[in-house]
Amino acid sequence: MLVLWILLALLFAALLLFGVLFYVGICRWPNRALADAIPPGVSGKWEQRVRDGVAWMRQQDTERICIRSYDGLKLAALFLPAAEAQPKGTIILVHGWRSSGYNDFSCAYQYYHGLGYNILNIFQRAHGESQGCFTCFGVKERYDCQSWARYVAERFGPEHDIFFSGISMGAASVMMATGLELPANVRGILADSGFTSPWEQFAHVLPRRFHLPVHPTIEIADLLCRCIAGFGFRECSSIDALAGNKIPMLFVHGLADTFVPPEMSRRNYEACAAPKELLLVEGARHGLSYLVDEPRVSEKIKNFLRKWGTFS
Repeated sequence: MLVLWILLALLFAALLLFGVLFYVGICRWPNRALADAIPPGVSGKWEQRVRDGVAWMRQQDTERICIRSYDGLKLAALFLPAAEAQPKGTIILVHGWRSSGYNDFSCAYQYYHGLGYNILNIFQRAHGESQGCFTCFGVKERYDCQSWARYVAERFGPEHDIFFSGISMGAASVMMATGLELPANVRGILADSGFTSPWEQFAHVLPRRFHLPVHPTIEIADLLCRCIAGFGFRECSSIDALAGNKIPMLFVHGLADTFVPPEMSRRNYEACAAPKELLLVEGARHGLSYLVDEPRVSEKIKNFLRKWGTFS
């Protein structure tokens, strides 16, 4: 009997440790040294394209902007004005988990800029130059997206077109933000490889990426997040927010994505109450749709911006 109790105690301790390690790994991890890392799956000609895109952005005369989040954090961004005297609007770029705009949008910077838009390249909380100790997987980042949209609307006025372009966690953050009050001049949202909710995303990656049991690891990590980071994995979901959304959406997802399943974008698309489009890219892994099929994706984006922008 004593041996049984010891084994049970060890099992409980191991499960508790799994939950703690998962929490530390996903939420309480320093993300500030990853700005120039090459995204997973990028190699060969794509790696050079990413490096060239980063180099191009760093050579531009950008303005560093800081605002305060709803909970008092300093949020930072780089602003690149359009080349034209009269920009078509501003595109707010929202990067993913443990990444940066330099990585996630390196190959799209010149494309967006060439279309005549200002670029607001934000650093998500707990990433890059923004303050914060915890990554909240859209639950708190949605309010940051709202704050950045308000900043652009106040700076350029209520007639200035605003678009969001988010990838992975950035896409989820923006989709969740549609459940909040956004400025009326937010014309559209591009959501690339976004998940449905933190809970469903973690349940997917725990056994596949971290080789951990879903239960009770996810419950332990969720409890830690609620007690320490102030948010829960089920507190918000893209699907719930999109059900009441009125902002046009373009969903993009690679069919070879094993990190965030394409089915999540399908479900987000189905839940969205606003005008919507869905583009699925054969052979594209997580967040790499633009690189894998640039002609098709870039044309889709351009048509979306023209359709919903004031200066189409």
